Amino acid sequence: MERRTELIELAFEQLSALLSVLEPGAKLQAAELLSGGRANTNYRLTLSDGGLRVVRLVHRDPVTAGKEALVLEELAGTLPLPRLLGRAPAGTAGVPAPALLLEHLPGLTLEDALLEDHLDASAARSLGESLGRALAAIHARRFPSGGDLVAGADGLEVSAWSFPGEVTGVGSYVSYCLDQTPAGERLGALKERVRTYFSAGLERWPDEGACLVHGDFKPCNLFVDEVAGSWELSGVLDWEFAHAGSAYSDYGNLFRRRTPSLPAGFEEAFLVGLAASGVVPPSDWALRRAHLDLTSALEFLSSEADHPQRHAASLAQVEATLALPLALEER
Repeated sequence: MERRTELIELAFEQLSALLSVLEPGAKLQAAELLSGGRANTNYRLTLSDGGLRVVRLVHRDPVTAGKEALVLEELAGTLPLPRLLGRAPAGTAGVPAPALLLEHLPGLTLEDALLEDHLDASAARSLGESLGRALAAIHARRFPSGGDLVAGADGLEVSAWSFPGEVTGVGSYVSYCLDQTPAGERLGALKERVRTYFSAGLERWPDEGACLVHGDFKPCNLFVDEVAGSWELSGVLDWEFAHAGSAYSDYGNLFRRRTPSLPAGFEEAFLVGLAASGVVPPSDWALRRAHLDLTSALEFLSSEADHPQRHAASLAQVEATLALPLALEER
């Protein structure tokens, strides 16, 4: 899939200078530009004492660096996360973006584990339960209303979404995408079907309040590791899209159709993990998560720039969702 921004390439000397600010006394031995992530830039740093770190340059939207740092601090100890070891503003050591220094996590991304066919039925069960417990812990953080999250003086604060139109919340965002961005043109004949579909879903499922939403909860942002013969979640990465909203946004992202697909038995085990944390979704949760996940497709289709692969995948997602049994537009 295409990148959304250009990588920031730094020389060894510049990374060494940045590290000296982020972790005084640490000495850089080697650095490797990581391929993961499609919006920001990440380097794996090897220290002179053999320790490993990751430096994350937040340049797609630099203001989100503060939010990411606060989320990692607030959720520390509640689920597997990389520890935040240091942060520096844009301009430090001449680096043109805010930088976060993170603990290097063991394992590999869930995406790579699937591609390399590491996960048998037993692994699917243990990982599914692990991810169910993790999302329950994330969604346990509640907010008074939905919106973007920003770094405030006393921690995470909600900044209300604001889009043109008479409706509010998700409905406002959908109308904005369909009527005032290239998404409407890219959808073509599907545009009005999407509008009807969303309206029916919002009527069927009233707002249940806002919780912490990761916003990009998918295999490439989930680190997993095999410990004592059992696969577990070792870290949830990349919190730049975190916001206050519906848990179904994260459910939809995780279970979106993609290649490689999640293994057989994963979804059932995921529900077991949720239930162990006191969360029991309703019987129509698959339809509900697919409905809300279309906002992600609209976000991609709204881009001014052309991204052929991403747009083709988003259009396929729209078509597949509208074709689901009990399609909302027909109710």
